[in-house]
Amino acid sequence: MDKISCQVVNDLLPLYVDDVVSEETRTVIENHLTECRECTIKAERMKWNMEKEIKEKAAQAEKKALLSAREKIRKKRIMTAVISVISVTLVMILAAFIMRNIRIPIKYDANNFRVKIEEEYDEEWLYLYYDGLVSGHNLVGMADSERHEEQMYIEMYTTPWDEIFKNKESRSDKNRIGICPIDDGRIKVTELRLITGDLRMMYAPSRDYDQLMESSVLLWERNDK
Repeated sequence: MDKISCQVVNDLLPLYVDDVVSEETRTVIENHLTECRECTIKAERMKWNMEKEIKEKAAQAEKKALLSAREKIRKKRIMTAVISVISVTLVMILAAFIMRNIRIPIKYDANNFRVKIEEEYDEEWLYLYYDGLVSGHNLVGMADSERHEEQMYIEMYTTPWDEIFKNKESRSDKNRIGICPIDDGRIKVTELRLITGDLRMMYAPSRDYDQLMESSVLLWERNDK
């Protein structure tokens, strides 16, 4: 190939720098560059700009990949933290639910129980006074319709939650529990007993009254029955 002009070399330089020319064209261009300083400078500048662009694109791609990886790690950490918080919260809620619903029966101590009859709504009511923490209580009456008499049973309990978290300022250790009128004109209350066994036996299809009596303590008994 004959010598070519600078104009033709300038047109071919982008292809030469990209290394997409034939060997014959490459030889001609390189021969020209050895003789032409101006075209050599242009070729070197073009190579430098191309390498710079490649490096910038590589740096941008690396930066984008790094940012993407960091974002994934950040999202994973956030998700892990959220799951941890939810898990801890659920465990705490479950623990609180269990602690609030476990019933610890109150044991009988004669020094803590007092029964009084007081006037209430023009009637004589049976009241139980207890010195100590009470989380709740249940009352069940067992009536003898033929004799028009009724025995009252009370279950009293605390919960782990109240025993741990109820401080002296927020709880009442002096409890006054209204039981019922001792005589409402139809039936008379003859006894008040504290359940020390399982109250669920009261709701069994066939109640064992003897067992119920054995698992209770007499708190009050009517004198004129």
